[in-house]
Amino acid sequence: AVVSTQSTGQPFVEKTKNSSLTAFALRPPPRNKYTPVSLSRPLKMKLRTLVTKLESFAPTKHAESWDNVGLLLESSSSPAVKKVLTTIDLTEPVLEEAKSKQCSMILSYHPPIFSSFKRLTQDNAKSRIIINCVVSGISIYSPHTAWDSRNNGVNDWIVNCLSYKRKLPITPALIDGAPSTTCVICLITGP
Repeated sequence: AVVSTQSTGQPFVEKTKNSSLTAFALRPPPRNKYTPVSLSRPLKMKLRTLVTKLESFAPTKHAESWDNVGLLLESSSSPAVKKVLTTIDLTEPVLEEAKSKQCSMILSYHPPIFSSFKRLTQDNAKSRIIINCVVSGISIYSPHTAWDSRNNGVNDWIVNCLSYKRKLPITPALIDGAPSTTCVICLITGP
């Protein structure tokens, strides 16, 4: 989902791993005779360009109606994204890691903002995370059920680990002309 802005159009992502988290740095591809670039500084991508690329992969219009997906927090201090930290759930330790790696965006599979806030205070972790992201200039994007419903998306990936005879969507729907797999029932094969 993170694509280089190099003129070659070839994606290049540098990964650094720490436990279950991955930080992505947008960097130019290694220099060769076809890509005359300097590795001295990372590339930047406009936040809106990155969001457009994420939404072209899995449009938020295909998410479940109850879900809160897409760009949940847009930082005004970081209109360009250099590093994206990906996580399943945005917790305070995850946020601290994003800050330590100087990430300007967090892609959190589950939305850290789900129900509406009446106030943002230091009294609870969810509020502290949002306040800290605003102060630190970190944007938040959550794909959740948009990625679930995508053909060959998260649920297909999980289901493909099973040995099954047939898979059926729980709530049949068409997404781009093909059946959605947001929630799937599998008829298992084998002993």
